[in-house]
Amino acid sequence: MALAGCSSAAKDQPDETLASPSATAVESATAAAATAASAPSEEPETHAAVTHIPPSAAATADLSDVTCSADQAGSWTFEATVNNPGDTPRRYTVAVAVIVNAVVQGHAMIAVEVPAKGTKPVVAKDFATTAEPGAVCEPVMSVED
Repeated sequence: MALAGCSSAAKDQPDETLASPSATAVESATAAAATAASAPSEEPETHAAVTHIPPSAAATADLSDVTCSADQAGSWTFEATVNNPGDTPRRYTVAVAVIVNAVVQGHAMIAVEVPAKGTKPVVAKDFATTAEPGAVCEPVMSVED
C-alpha cells in the first residue's frame, strides 16, 4: 500500500462521494501529523490562507495540486488531484485531518477510482472547523493495486 496526499477538484462537486472516516484513517492521519510535527519545517499558514502541502514521507507522487485552506470562520476545505501512472485502474483512498497540538479537529475520507494513466480531482469541503493558530492539515493516501 502506497501513501500520498490529496488533489483539487475542477468543480464544486467532487467526482466521488465523501465517506465517513474510519478509525484506521484517523490514526494514520494523526500519526502522520505527529511525525510531521517532530520534523523541523516551516510552519504553514492556516487561517484564511491556502496551505500548500508538499510531498512528504506520508505522501506519494500519485497526489498533486494539494491545497488545504480555512476561511475566516475556520471552516477547512481540502482539494487535490489523484494521478494514476499505472497501466490498470486503481482505487485510491485519501484521508485528511486538521490537527492542533496533536488533537484532530476534523477529518474526512474520500475513495476514488482512477483509470489507467488518468487523473481524478478529490474535494472535502467544510470537513473541520478551527481557527486555532498552528492548525495543520495532514493528508494521507493509500492505493489498492
